[in-house]
Amino acid sequence: MIKAPGGRIALRDLPRDLGRLLWLAIGLSRGSSQVRWQFWKTLLDTALHNPNAVKPVISMMAFYAHLGPFSQFVRERISLQIADIDEGRWERPPPLDAEYLATPSAGVLSGGPV
Repeated sequence: MIKAPGGRIALRDLPRDLGRLLWLAIGLSRGSSQVRWQFWKTLLDTALHNPNAVKPVISMMAFYAHLGPFSQFVRERISLQIADIDEGRWERPPPLDAEYLATPSAGVLSGGPV
């Protein structure tokens, strides 16, 4: 939320900011009721006890909304790889070409190592 000179909230930005908050709330609420409850509890507690921290708290919740599903994906992939190792299905990946590794942008767009 952008504040106008003098510390007042810029009303012209209010619809945009409320829309972003609603989008975040919907995204976090899609999961379990426990996540929904924690979201609203955290937001209301912060608004009541430390209003200046509302924006950073919302940013952290958005960060969690983005990284939470990704971390679950990574955890599942690692578990699958461990299972492959345990069952003897794992194969060593081929080594990367030295010429490829020498390029400054190696892997940046291809999803390879950076």
